[in-house]
Amino acid sequence: MPPIRASSGTNGILWRVYKVSFNKPIDFEVVVDFDLLAISHRDAAAMEMLGLIAKEGWQRAHIGEYHSHKQALSKYTLSAILLSEPVLKMVRKQLRVTAPGLKTDLDQIKKVIEEEVLKREILEGERALSAQRQVKRATKRSLKKRTEQSAAPEQSSIPGEAQVPVVAASSYMVSIPERSADGM
Repeated sequence: MPPIRASSGTNGILWRVYKVSFNKPIDFEVVVDFDLLAISHRDAAAMEMLGLIAKEGWQRAHIGEYHSHKQALSKYTLSAILLSEPVLKMVRKQLRVTAPGLKTDLDQIKKVIEEEVLKREILEGERALSAQRQVKRATKRSLKKRTEQSAAPEQSSIPGEAQVPVVAASSYMVSIPERSADGM
């Protein structure tokens, strides 16, 4: 993971680490923020935060990893995931189980989630759009990878053995090897 451009600010008690992006206008985002007097030495999460501001944390790009992890679990990314097509399909499937005979489409479910479940602030703005693009790219990559794997022919694990089509028996998949002319 490439290191992020970060800057720290402190008065000795309050510590903040900022991710700085040099766009026009220059933008910053708080990555780590804590009060040194308020943290407990028994709290593992607090000790991990202290490790981020240590010299090794800066040199080994732990700040960048922490920021990526924090971004992945942000409210913007999670809202974009909730509104993605695969999740909406799962919600529709669960609704059909919950209320048999319910006829609804993905747009109706998406509208209800956008208007009644999620806050407006996490659906609009630059951060929300960025998270939506990130989720869309990840979904496309996953779909592309899945289609490439399903298109690739399966190779037999035993040399010299031809593979015949897979036969479905209830929920189990069975592969039957082809027999040679001599019966072996």
